[in-house]
Amino acid sequence: IGLNEAQRASIRADRDWRDGEGEAKDGLAAARMLAMLSYRTSVSYTEKFCAKAADGVSPVVGYLGYNGGKFANRFDAACYVQMTHTLDSMDVWRGRDMPHDRIDVTCPTMIVAVDSDQLYPLQAQKAMSAAIQGSEFHLIESPHGHDSFLIEIVSLNERVRGFLDRNSL
Repeated sequence: IGLNEAQRASIRADRDWRDGEGEAKDGLAAARMLAMLSYRTSVSYTEKFCAKAADGVSPVVGYLGYNGGKFANRFDAACYVQMTHTLDSMDVWRGRDMPHDRIDVTCPTMIVAVDSDQLYPLQAQKAMSAAIQGSEFHLIESPHGHDSFLIEIVSLNERVRGFLDRNSL
């Protein structure tokens, strides 16, 4: 929630925001750059960008700037603000005693966690799996944080395929 609020503040600080009526591309680019920092761990960023450019500036600066601008050119700032508010309001534990209560789910359920994910921490995913009777819990060990779902795609696909096959889905 805090990270999303910092992203929204970046957008609101843009002089073109005008309470959601403007484009706020600079603010949206900054928000995306901030979000991207949470998708990977410092270990993963160091591994990806260990070299420094000839001018002494880390390549991560260019990477974040390029991707922030690219995102801002294809996404609406007001939509992004609303999307982050919606994500913040999602709380499957609302009205429950975490982690003691059960969550009634009647379909086969698979929970996949990454040990280094900062957005969806391992402990929260374990609690979710424990609360859903009969769920399958799968752990991906990776230094790449939330982006492991993209980087470790072979491992993820194997687990999902196995789950689907075991459940005739």
